[in-house]
Amino acid sequence: MALVCLAVLVLLTRLLLTVLFDMGLAGGVGLLLAAGRFIKRMSDLSDSEALAAPSRPAPRSGPWPR
Repeated sequence: MALVCLAVLVLLTRLLLTVLFDMGLAGGVGLLLAAGRFIKRMSDLSDSEALAAPSRPAPRSGPWPR
């Protein structure tokens, strides 16, 4: 339900800006609002946690001597 409300809010904001100002401004603001909504949805769907620090340093690999 909340996602539908956000989508309707983006559409109504863009319509209002189109009527009051111009299509270019409304398009830019609508794009930013939709991008923010997308980022919010992706952050809600994903989960992250901190990794534990390694107990010893990783060995160096490569052509250089130590």
